[in-house]
Amino acid sequence: MKTKNIFYLISVLLFTILFYRQEGGINVTLFTVFLLAFSAILNKPVRSTKRYLFIAGGALLSSFFVMVYASGISIVMCIFSLLILIFVQRFKSTSYLVALVGGISSVIGSVLLMVIGRFQSNRLMNLRKVKQNQPVKKWFPILIVAIVAFLFLSLYRSISPVFDSYFTDLIGNISWGWIFITVFATILLYPFFYPPRFLRKVLALEQNFGNTISEASVKTGFLSNFGLFSGFETERFSAYLLFVILNLLLLLLNGTDIHYLFLKGELPAGITYSDYVHSGVGAVILSILMAIALIVYYFRGQINFDSKSKTIRQLAYLWIAQNIFLVGMAGYKNQLYIDAYSLTYLRIGVYYFLTFSMIGLFLTIYKIWYKRETWFLFQSTGFAIYTVLILSCMLNWNNLVTQYNLKNSKPIDYDYLYQLGYENYPLLWEEKYFDEKKKQAFDLKLTGSTRTYLLPNGIGRFLQVYEQTGIQSYNISCDKVYRYFAAQANSNKLPIN
Repeated sequence: MKTKNIFYLISVLLFTILFYRQEGGINVTLFTVFLLAFSAILNKPVRSTKRYLFIAGGALLSSFFVMVYASGISIVMCIFSLLILIFVQRFKSTSYLVALVGGISSVIGSVLLMVIGRFQSNRLMNLRKVKQNQPVKKWFPILIVAIVAFLFLSLYRSISPVFDSYFTDLIGNISWGWIFITVFATILLYPFFYPPRFLRKVLALEQNFGNTISEASVKTGFLSNFGLFSGFETERFSAYLLFVILNLLLLLLNGTDIHYLFLKGELPAGITYSDYVHSGVGAVILSILMAIALIVYYFRGQINFDSKSKTIRQLAYLWIAQNIFLVGMAGYKNQLYIDAYSLTYLRIGVYYFLTFSMIGLFLTIYKIWYKRETWFLFQSTGFAIYTVLILSCMLNWNNLVTQYNLKNSKPIDYDYLYQLGYENYPLLWEEKYFDEKKKQAFDLKLTGSTRTYLLPNGIGRFLQVYEQTGIQSYNISCDKVYRYFAAQANSNKLPIN
């Protein structure tokens, strides 16, 4: 049996053992380590490349923080890293966005890929002068035997009630959940070890895009003209006029914000912080995307080299600078909103989108300055966003949100902190938040022996699930919360039914 097949079977078995009836924890870390080890052994040509090492490091880092916090972002980024690795482990020059899209497509179409892979394998065997009916001879009798065996089984069960009862008990003892997760792992991991052949075609298509714009190519290229109806002179004039108008509009917009937020120090009458943020941030992000799209269009070719377009480039730089200021003002408004109310994940998400917008703007400046292709902008932006999200896995966001709100928010929204999850339960217990909550009976082993405690549903469910899961689900944050309530039980501070 080939090494690849052995690693594939081992990975399926490990997935089933580590994740069957378990939560996310050390199992994610262990499985990622094994998968990366198998990948490194099977893909020697690319395993020492910077891109492969970076993605593998991202997968390892995010999986480690699954063991520490079991946060949603660390789990998602670990999955995304492994999906990207499906491409990167085969082709060292593929971009992050293409690799991610290709990885997701491969997993979604895993069953189809298995069938196609089998068909292609049989076709290759036929090309090697293997008899065409050999696959039929191999599988057709098995199908016939299975059908006949099923008919006789049904007949024998109707003949003997004892045999029927015995067979029913036997079927009842089969763990269908175990079978399901094994089949799921088989499908899920297939593209990681047997990537589809269309990967090469996608990579070949991607490699047609260069990183740097060539003056020789743009003079003869299709996109050197303004659409199909006018020449370069018209395009240059339209760019000049448009960037002048857009700079003036944005200057007026930014000037309005400066007047009210810094000079006057208050919002316009009838406008709240909520209106200022909610109605503005989405439009800011959309305007940034449109700005980048416009610059990508105009600086796709001849304007980059035309001596008469120097003013256009300067106007573009000025417009990007004003957009950067616009993003900064949106972030400032978001902070005012947080100071007036509280910190939430939605408001953190606003900062993420603004950060990505800022990255896109700075990379757009780089593109114009160094005359880079549009594809370079997509590649570099994808890399930057991936890096930011991977680094985000290192933070305990629930803890940060809670500490900030307890220190700065008045009144404190304890209901929101409770909804964030188990990490806040000890703090809320100390704050007497659960005193008025409806309590339910839960059989737990907090004191070493099974006792029935009267606890709020959230705490009771968390402790019960933690006790029912195995060592595979261990993570430091969960264990810390469990030990807190175990100490409360040992001190007779938990209500007993």
